[in-house]
Amino acid sequence: MAGYVSRTYSSALSPTVQILATYLKTDATVVKGRRCVVVGADAAYASVKNAGAKSVAIFADCRKALTGYALADAVIVVGDLQATDAHAAVSVIRAFARTKNAPVVIALSASMRRRLQSCLDTFETVSDGDVLVLRATTDE
Repeated sequence: MAGYVSRTYSSALSPTVQILATYLKTDATVVKGRRCVVVGADAAYASVKNAGAKSVAIFADCRKALTGYALADAVIVVGDLQATDAHAAVSVIRAFARTKNAPVVIALSASMRRRLQSCLDTFETVSDGDVLVLRATTDE
């Protein structure tokens, strides 16, 4: 199958990457056919690509993401984001989720999910659980 990436052993993945992988196995509509930018964990590449993403750009941290890839349709923030990076994460999400209905998938700790959600009050909450899914409500 074209574009298929071999799955990474889940025991080697961080808990948030495992949660993201499980979420994408049950609902891949947020990434299917989209150009995705993934911030925070390169181990998430296989899960996002296997979910049907058109392309995937990986950035280890938020600041590097802001200097690269401008053609994203979906933003995925995953891993162990530190509180000091919350502002940069909000900037990345706003930079990439520019068009109405652009999905934002956040697989972080519960406290960091809540923090980002409160900073992104102009985004609509689509799903709120172990993985937070937001959607841009207007064109930026």
